[in-house]
Amino acid sequence: MKYITNTTKRLDNTTKLLRADEIKSQLKKLISENSRLRKEIKDLKIDPLTGLNNRNGGEEALEAEINRFLRSKTNDGAISMIFIDGDNIKAINDKYGHMFGDMVIKVIAKSIKKSQRDYDTSYRYGGDEFIVILPDTDEIGVSSFIKRISESLKKEIHKIPSGKIDCINVSISYGHHTLRYGEAYNVDSAIEILLKKSDKMMYKNKNKNKNKIR
Repeated sequence: MKYITNTTKRLDNTTKLLRADEIKSQLKKLISENSRLRKEIKDLKIDPLTGLNNRNGGEEALEAEINRFLRSKTNDGAISMIFIDGDNIKAINDKYGHMFGDMVIKVIAKSIKKSQRDYDTSYRYGGDEFIVILPDTDEIGVSSFIKRISESLKKEIHKIPSGKIDCINVSISYGHHTLRYGEAYNVDSAIEILLKKSDKMMYKNKNKNKNKIR
């Protein structure tokens, strides 16, 4: 009887060990699957709200364009960046709700997309901020883009299905910088110059109530 009891205990312990191993195995599988799903999400390059590139996809495109620009070694070559920020989006969200704020962001994104050329790239930098990359473009080309987006935004903003649009002032602020060949000697420095200078100009203009499109 004692032998049977001891055997039963050993079997119980073995069963517990097997169950523990099964749990560990399942846990490892779940961790692996979770990592895979996280990577898939990160690898997605489209922003679901606006349909533009997300930051991951946009920065990849920016790096590719900078590489192409630096390899061209053209003395009169230029590449431009425009940093765009939606004005008062937080206030719009607070007063009218996030659904309406999202509509405004989508309209800004649509205006950007309609204004860019086939070889231009735009992406949602974060929240209500957008980046537009204009290859082979100097300050004159930037002005042409600004004119196009101004006209587009005025048309698109009134397509929002809400009477609230007449009660608020929807506008965007922007800053830009044109990088010329010889100003930067590698991809990282070129991206840093474009981002810092266009961002700085955008905030300077926003604070001075300049360079607004409404």
